[in-house]
Amino acid sequence: MASPRIAAVIPARFASTRFPGKPLADRTGRPLIQHVIEQARTCPSLSRIIVATDHDGIAAAARACGAEVAMTRADHPNGTSRIAEVAAGLDAEIVVNIQGDEPQLEPDLIERTVEALLADPGAPMATLVSPFASGEDPGNPNVVKCVVGVNRRALYFSRSLVPFVRSEPAVAPWKHVGLYVYRREFLPVFVS
Repeated sequence: MASPRIAAVIPARFASTRFPGKPLADRTGRPLIQHVIEQARTCPSLSRIIVATDHDGIAAAARACGAEVAMTRADHPNGTSRIAEVAAGLDAEIVVNIQGDEPQLEPDLIERTVEALLADPGAPMATLVSPFASGEDPGNPNVVKCVVGVNRRALYFSRSLVPFVRSEPAVAPWKHVGLYVYRREFLPVFVS
């Protein structure tokens, strides 16, 4: 069996409500989006890496480090919708959503999440969760939590601590890592 064509799409928007201009933030002499692109390039299974943006400055920064750019509409409600717009024109079978603010996402995690999707032909997508590190606050609303069922499928996601447990010890939720892997044909269904 031939390897599937796998494309990574990095959604990056300037008009973020929590940190406007974040993809262009520069604390190391290079913009954040460049760090994300360079890290994605270390993943051997990715045949294409595309930055999806509606902002000329982000597009210029991505092109300056040799990245492929897809200019998208400005009215997307979320990054997945932006990715679906780009994926509609791709010949890839698998589309990896690498968040534009995840510069340290290890390529092995991408590989393992892709493998998990490919191992389950009935699954339309896969995502990544991890345990909270010692000392990390599961109640932090800036961290998305995931409750996982016995079949290892996500039941729900929340910024609140879930499930609510009235007495100790509380059930520790998983921390969601901003990585999604989709079968391309599922994306239009998912965003509709």
